[in-house]
Amino acid sequence: MANDNDPVNDSGASSTNGQRESSLVQIPSTLSGAFTEETSHSKSSGEADRSLLLSRARDFLHSPHISGQDLFSKRRFLREKGLHEVEIDVLLRDAPTSAPLIPPRTYPQPAPSNLPNLLLGLSRIFSWLAGGSAILIFIYYRFFLPRIASSFMARHSLKNHHLTLMRRLTTSLSAFKETQAEAWSVLPKADPWRELTPYSKCASTDDISVSYGDQEIHLDTVSPVTVLRCGLADLTKGEENQQKPTTEELFRYLEEKFTWLLSPDGLKYEQRLWETLSTCPLFSADPPFTLAASQDPQPPSRWSYAPPLPPDPSLVVKALSSLKLALPKNSLSKPSVFQSTLQAVSEFTGYISTQVYTPYRAPSNGVGIASNLTVVEEQLRREIRALKGLVLNRTTFQKTASAARLCNLRERKQTTCTISETVPLRSKYRELNMEKGAVTVKLVDDVQRNAIANTIGSLNITFLGTASAQPSTTRNHSSLALRLGADVWLFDCGEATQHQIQKSDSVRMGRIKKIFITHTHGDHIFGICPLLASCMNGAGGTTEGNEDPRTLTKSIHPPPVEIYGPIGTRAYIRNALSLTHTNLDGTYVVHELRFPTDPQQGDCTALSQCPYELEGRNIPQFKGLWENIYSDAVVSVSAAPIHHSVPCVGYVVAESPIPGKIEPKNYLPDIKRTNTPMSVMRQLQQGLSVELSDGTVLHGPPRRRGRKLVILGDTYDPSPITPLASDADLLIHEATNAHLPKIDPNTKTTDTYELVEERAKSRGHSTPQMAGAFAKHIRARKLVLNHFSSRYPGDDSESSRTIMDAIGRLAAEKYGKEVACARDFMSFDVVHSNQ
Repeated sequence: MANDNDPVNDSGASSTNGQRESSLVQIPSTLSGAFTEETSHSKSSGEADRSLLLSRARDFLHSPHISGQDLFSKRRFLREKGLHEVEIDVLLRDAPTSAPLIPPRTYPQPAPSNLPNLLLGLSRIFSWLAGGSAILIFIYYRFFLPRIASSFMARHSLKNHHLTLMRRLTTSLSAFKETQAEAWSVLPKADPWRELTPYSKCASTDDISVSYGDQEIHLDTVSPVTVLRCGLADLTKGEENQQKPTTEELFRYLEEKFTWLLSPDGLKYEQRLWETLSTCPLFSADPPFTLAASQDPQPPSRWSYAPPLPPDPSLVVKALSSLKLALPKNSLSKPSVFQSTLQAVSEFTGYISTQVYTPYRAPSNGVGIASNLTVVEEQLRREIRALKGLVLNRTTFQKTASAARLCNLRERKQTTCTISETVPLRSKYRELNMEKGAVTVKLVDDVQRNAIANTIGSLNITFLGTASAQPSTTRNHSSLALRLGADVWLFDCGEATQHQIQKSDSVRMGRIKKIFITHTHGDHIFGICPLLASCMNGAGGTTEGNEDPRTLTKSIHPPPVEIYGPIGTRAYIRNALSLTHTNLDGTYVVHELRFPTDPQQGDCTALSQCPYELEGRNIPQFKGLWENIYSDAVVSVSAAPIHHSVPCVGYVVAESPIPGKIEPKNYLPDIKRTNTPMSVMRQLQQGLSVELSDGTVLHGPPRRRGRKLVILGDTYDPSPITPLASDADLLIHEATNAHLPKIDPNTKTTDTYELVEERAKSRGHSTPQMAGAFAKHIRARKLVLNHFSSRYPGDDSESSRTIMDAIGRLAAEKYGKEVACARDFMSFDVVHSNQ
C-alpha cells in the first residue's frame, strides 16, 4: 500500500491501482475510475488536501451503488487510495447500509393495450360471467344434482313398483278367468253406450232441447247415442221399416235440428257421431255397413235403433253366488289352487280399492307420465272396478258381509240391491244407505294393521276375568283381552265381561274385532250376547207400525265381529239373541271348529239365521289340528283340541316374521359413497334389497321369528296342542286347584297333593305343578297362571299375595323359571325374545 505522501497519479501507482481495480468484482468500474482520477489529479498538483480526499471518499461510500457492497471490499479499496485505517473506520461507520438493489428485468414490458374502453369493459364483464358460471356449475354438481338424482330414482322406483303391481294383477286376473270363466262372465262391466239419466227418457230431438233449456248443448253432456236415437225416432215416426233413414239423411236432419252441430267445415261432431253410429251395437244398418274396398258401388245403408236389455239389479250378488258355486266340491274346507287364486285377487283388491289406476308410459328419458288409456288398459280398468265391489274372504270364499243382511232386507221390505263400484273405499268401515227400497253398499276388505310393515307393533295382554266356575268379589268370570296395535281380540267372554271392559283403562269396546271361545261352559260364554248388544247398539225392537230408525237413516258400521268357538257357539248366540228379541245395528259371523265326532254341516239349531248374522264356516280338523283358522299379513291364529270335561280348544296366536336388527355401520359406507338418501335405511330395515346408483345391491337383514302366544281354556291335559305351542313366548295356563298346607286356611288336613291333583283332573282342571310341567315341555319363555278357584282371592291384601306367591312357587318347581299369577285387570306387553 502506498504512503499518504506518494503521488496518487504516479504512473507506477496508477498501473498498480488499475490492476487491483480489475480484481474487485463487487465495486463498479465507473465509480472506481472516477474516484481514482480525482485523487490522482489532486496528488499531481501537489496540493494534497486531506479533507477533500476524505470528503470524496465519504461521497463515494454514500453512493447508492456502493452502499450495498460488502465491507471488506470497501475497506481494501479505500486503503489502496491512501486512507488510513482510522479514517477508513470513521468513514465506514458513518456510511449508510442499504439492501441490495434488485437487478433490472431482462425481458421487455408488455405494450399498453390500444383497445377502446368499451371493449375493455365488455371483456371484464364476460370474464366475471365466466367465473360466476363456473361457481354456479360447481354448486349445481356439488349440492343440487345429488338431490335431483335421488328424486329421479324415487320416481323411477315408483313407476317400476306400479308396473310390477299391474303385471301381477293382470296375471292373477288371467288365471282367475281361466278357472272361473263362467262365474267371471256375470261380473258387471262399464257400459260405454249408457245414456245419461236426464236424456235417457227423451223420445225426440225436441225433448232434448226442452230438457236442456236455454243452456248450451254439446256432446260432453248429451250422449251421442241419445242424439242419434232421437234423430232416428223423428225420421221413422209414422213410416215403415223400409223407409229407414240413410246416413246422409240422418246427418242432414241433425244439422237442421241442432245448430250447435254446425261449423264452417260441416258438422262439428260428425266424426264422433259417425264412430258411435258405426260401432255401437244398438244401431244396425241394412244392408250391413262395411269398410272393405270394392269396385262396385255399395247401396246406402239404412239405420235403425234397438233399445238395450234392462240391467239386472242384483248382478253383483249373483256374481258372488256364482263364484262360490263355481268352486269344486270340498274347496271351501281345504286349500286348493282355486283358493290361492281367490286369495291373490283378494290381496290385490285391498290395495287397488284405495288407488286410482293411471297408466304409466316409459319414454326414452325414463320418467313415467300419465297418458290416455288404450283398449287393453280400459278393459283392465273395468275389471278393477268390478273387483272393487267384490269381497273375498282371505281364508275361504264365503258369502260377503252384506249379502245375507241384504237378502233378509229384500224379503222384509221388497228392496233391490245395487253395489256401488265407483266409490273408493277410504277407511275401515262399511256404509249402508237405505232410501225407499234401494240399498247402496260399500264393502271393504278385512281390518288392516300396518300390513305394509308386516308387523303388529305393540302386543298387550289384559286379564278381564281370572275366576273359575264361581266368581268372587275380586275375580270375574273368565275373559282375556289381546290388543294387537289398535284392535282387540277377546278370548272367552264370561258373565259381566262388558262391565270389566268399562272398568278397564286399556280395553275399548268399540275396538273388539274378534272373539275366541275355548268351550261352551257358562263361565266362558254367558257374557257374549250382552257384549254384542252393547257393541252394536242392540235394541228390543219397535212397537207395531213403527220402523226401526236404524234401517231408515244412513249409518256407519264396523266390519262384522268374527267369533270362533267349538260346536254349539253359533246355536247359543242365535238362540239367545232371537229369544230375547235383540236387534243389532251391526253384523257378526260365527266360525265353528268341528271335532271329528261332530256333524260337519249344519248349525245345530232349528232357528233360522238372523238378519244381522252372516254365514260362517264349519272348520273341520286336519291331522288333529285347526291350522290358520285366521291369517293375514301380520298374524295368524291356529287351534287344537285340549282335554276337558266338554269339547275344548286352545288357541295359538303367531306373529309373522318381523324385520331383523339392522347394523348401520354395514351400510353407511356404500350409502355415503354413492350419495344415496338415508331414507333407504327404512327399506333395508324391512328386509328389502336396494340397488345403489353404481350397481351395488344392499340386502336388508334376515327377518326374525315373531312372537307366539298360547292361550288355553280349561284343561287337565293340553298335550294335543304341543305341535303348535312349542317355543312359545307366552303360555297362559289354568291352575284351578292347588295343595297349600299351612298357607291356605281352607286346605283340608286329610288332603295330599296326589288327592288334590286327582280331584282336579276328575273335574277337567289342572294344578300349578301340571301347568309348570307343560310349560317346560313346550319350552315356553314365560308362564302366567289363570282360572283360579274362588278360594284364592285376587286383591292386594297380604294374605292373598302370600297364597298367590305360594301357587307361583309350586309351578316354578316344575317349570324352572319364575311364574306369574294373573288377577283381574293385570296388563303387560309381550316383547320379542331378544328383548
